[in-house]
Amino acid sequence: MFAARTHANLTQQWLAEAAGMDRSDYQRIEYGIVSPRLDTLLTLADALGVPLSELVREDDDRPEVPGSGS
Repeated sequence: MFAARTHANLTQQWLAEAAGMDRSDYQRIEYGIVSPRLDTLLTLADALGVPLSELVREDDDRPEVPGSGS
């Protein structure tokens, strides 16, 4: 999801608002802390203008969770 969002040059805040969610909830999805429901993924894909398959593919560019020290 990170790659699709950054490729579209969008902020987490913009995407979260476009999908009707809080930025903190979106961050937990992007960082892989929580797994989103299918309806949430569909909403995010629509907001990004990409097919669902692009969001669910392996994303090696996922950002590190802030403060995780990894």
